[in-house]
Amino acid sequence: MGEIKSDERALVLFKGLVEHYLQDGQPVGSKTLANEAGFGLSPATIRNIMGDLERLGLLRSPHTSAGRIPTDAGLKLFVDSLLTVKPLTGGQLNQMQTELALRSGTDDLLASASSLLADVSHLASLVVLPRAESKTLEHIEFLRLSDQRVMAVLVTRNGGVSNRVFHCGQDYDAEDLRRAGKFLAEHCLGKTLPEMKEWLAQHLQELGQQVEHSLRGVTDLAVGLSEQVSDEDDFVLKGESNLLTEQTRPADMEHLRDLFAAFDERRSMLQLLDRCTRAQGVQVFIGASSEYGFYEDYSLVAAPYEVDGEVLGMLGVVGPTRMAYDRVVSLVDVTARLVGAAMNK
Repeated sequence: MGEIKSDERALVLFKGLVEHYLQDGQPVGSKTLANEAGFGLSPATIRNIMGDLERLGLLRSPHTSAGRIPTDAGLKLFVDSLLTVKPLTGGQLNQMQTELALRSGTDDLLASASSLLADVSHLASLVVLPRAESKTLEHIEFLRLSDQRVMAVLVTRNGGVSNRVFHCGQDYDAEDLRRAGKFLAEHCLGKTLPEMKEWLAQHLQELGQQVEHSLRGVTDLAVGLSEQVSDEDDFVLKGESNLLTEQTRPADMEHLRDLFAAFDERRSMLQLLDRCTRAQGVQVFIGASSEYGFYEDYSLVAAPYEVDGEVLGMLGVVGPTRMAYDRVVSLVDVTARLVGAAMNK
């Protein structure tokens, strides 16, 4: 790749070709580029340069025509070195600031951010929720369900609410559930979820031996809850239908099914997203050939959001490799900053 980076003429031509392709999705020929103002090159010279770029793995011919399109590696070079980012319009920025400012609680804020990303980008969006280790418990309550099931309602300091349902093996009345909530409130409020799980593992057997028979159910409920607590991240996904358009070809559907399966399975997607949270600024992963391996014919544009310098999660946009990177990169970057600012307040 060093050859093209030192050849200004080839870089200018390559940038023009990629911009043409991203705009209309069609292979770009030498005549089209020759007509571009400022190139000042003959079609023959342009064909020679395009041939060099193809040998470098940056362009390819999708069929027998003379036109070329960028490869995933070519798109990556364009995004990393040649992309001219378009700032959001004043109206878009005001809309996002207003919408996010109206939200109370972290979960509500992040769900709104995911919806905004999907609506403005017209692509699929995802937002990884803050890590479990950053969530400090403020309230615990147990609610009785049918068939010996109980729902634990956990409220965290940042305003997040999560529900965890588990099977108890016996029925508990309202008083038993009230005792259980009070017991955990006395011992576990102010702890994070992993800290609570660790405390329960260390002390429940000992406490179960000390309490009277009427309170044995409390420890059983606490054990059931501890088995449900997970420190695994989760994410909010919006706008999947945006990836299904009138231009979606039958041949694309298999790749789209693979992507949707990854959304459903979540674990492999979260492993990739976790890598994004360790990086600074906007990260772009293009196609299956990207450094971390994304999904064929699709790209991920992602950025971490943080509070007081601590990364809590990330957000991003998923779409076809032929997306408007100049607009999407700016959108993701601004949204991550707005989310961090809103959480900081």
